[in-house]
Amino acid sequence: GDSFAAMSNAYVVRFFRVLSFLFVVYLFGRFGLHWSILVPLILGWIVLEKRQMRFQQKIQSFLFVQDRKKLASLPELPSWVSFPEVEPLDWLNVVLKKMWPYINQTAVEQIRTSTHSIIQNNLPTLLTSLEFTELDMGNKPPLFTGMKTYERKNKDDMLFDCHFVWDGEFVALMKAKVALSSFDLGLTDLRIAGSVRILAKPLVSRPPFIGALSISLVNRPDIDFTLKGIANIMEVPGLHGVLRNFLTNTIVNMLVFPERIIVPLVDLPPATIDALQNPEPTGFLLVNLVSGRSLKVADAMLRSAPLCTLQVGNQSYRATAPKRTADPTWEATFEFVVHDANVQKLKLEVFDKDQFDIDQSLGSCEIPLKSSEDGAWITHLETLNRVSTGQLVVRTMYKPLEKSMEESAGLPLPEERFSCALLRVALIKLTGLVSAQPADIYCELTVSNSSQQTSVAPYTNEPEWGKHFDFRVKDVSQEKLTVKVFAKQPLKLLKNILLGTVEVPLDELIYRTPKTLWPLEGAATGQPLLHMHVKLKVLRDIKRLSSFKRDLPVDSSPSSEGLFTPFPR
Repeated sequence: GDSFAAMSNAYVVRFFRVLSFLFVVYLFGRFGLHWSILVPLILGWIVLEKRQMRFQQKIQSFLFVQDRKKLASLPELPSWVSFPEVEPLDWLNVVLKKMWPYINQTAVEQIRTSTHSIIQNNLPTLLTSLEFTELDMGNKPPLFTGMKTYERKNKDDMLFDCHFVWDGEFVALMKAKVALSSFDLGLTDLRIAGSVRILAKPLVSRPPFIGALSISLVNRPDIDFTLKGIANIMEVPGLHGVLRNFLTNTIVNMLVFPERIIVPLVDLPPATIDALQNPEPTGFLLVNLVSGRSLKVADAMLRSAPLCTLQVGNQSYRATAPKRTADPTWEATFEFVVHDANVQKLKLEVFDKDQFDIDQSLGSCEIPLKSSEDGAWITHLETLNRVSTGQLVVRTMYKPLEKSMEESAGLPLPEERFSCALLRVALIKLTGLVSAQPADIYCELTVSNSSQQTSVAPYTNEPEWGKHFDFRVKDVSQEKLTVKVFAKQPLKLLKNILLGTVEVPLDELIYRTPKTLWPLEGAATGQPLLHMHVKLKVLRDIKRLSSFKRDLPVDSSPSSEGLFTPFPR
């Protein structure tokens, strides 16, 4: 099992170390170097090997008497100390330290350009704008504490997880506007700890032998920072908490899986880049948060009913217990979209909520999604980390999606409480819009009671988004996708202008191939077309109504021949 794989990995690493040393000895003989230079190297190698062996023996004896989860939660110990399958990355830290001044300059420009639209489109109600005036990554690079390599059935890629801690000298100065006034903000003492995932895919037959690198954070990282500003502004009730949550969520929504940064290393087709940038979901995770046991705080008394947060990737939920107690009962059920059950994790953290200060953590735990069985509830009793006492009782179930609609025919019957299908929408661009002058244009997508928005395409008549959206669907026969296109007004007090609408009944997607050019209904002038691809994926084991038949309207839309489809499956 895992122990055999870890032992095999250790022997392989040791073999290559010995082989490397013998190669150095060969080079000395090949180029006729004096043997006196070789002696100190041999002695140094022997000393290092013995020291590492003694260190590993101490760690193993410590692991024998200590719980591994508690050891892993200690921040001063790197991940490779606790887990044999994780290799140290000292060489990478040396290289990164040398290259950091050059990386710093590039990263600053990348952050400025990539975060501007995200920040402006997701501003809290209290703010009208927020912009960087000064940005410095500091002189201290992230510290990588270990790397785990995954054995993959797919021969076309390589997957690595690198654990890191960044406690640098990051400084960001921002100008924030509230109504007609503005004030300065400063973000300092940024600390991020987590795991970054690197996917090398596809592997190619020419140098550098890797087509592209896909980079993302595995799960929501631990983030902490200091927010500074004008004293009287920061003392406004609720403003400090709103800004803190907004900045934290901005970091998470940009980098946490399935969001990712793609770095092409060779020329690749657009469809390949899109498949890397937007991985398709594989199923749903159902989580039943049952109860907590023996929760404890430093003050020996809870200030409020315990609050539990649940996170998978960049998705999160909150549940508050009905009363203040150290043994709370939640009995709340949640549903997450899963993109890779083999590597994603469910993170739970319990807080003692404070209305006027930072919530105090009562401990956290993680549950690998691969421990959840397909179609069956599994009960977990998880001990909370970084606290002296506390446990959570959680039930999970994984429900896989079909790979394609062709796997089985018929209308899926709705589930009693949960989703029966997932709708994926790729919103590419809008063409043929005729207006007096360009405008700031965005789209609002709605399925049932769930709505999502694109970013704002600034000052244009042909906006492009290239964005994917996922919606959980409970009843395919009754629900529809509605896309509304708006021109944004410069002032928040004014109502945005509706340019047109597209409606798609979801049951149409089962019985005919969906089009990719959709006429914009209600457009005042011209014949604007929304370039959009929609795909419905149904749960694998769900019951279907095969006799269902619907009178489908005749498709009179323009031909979509030659349009790039972002679902190259």
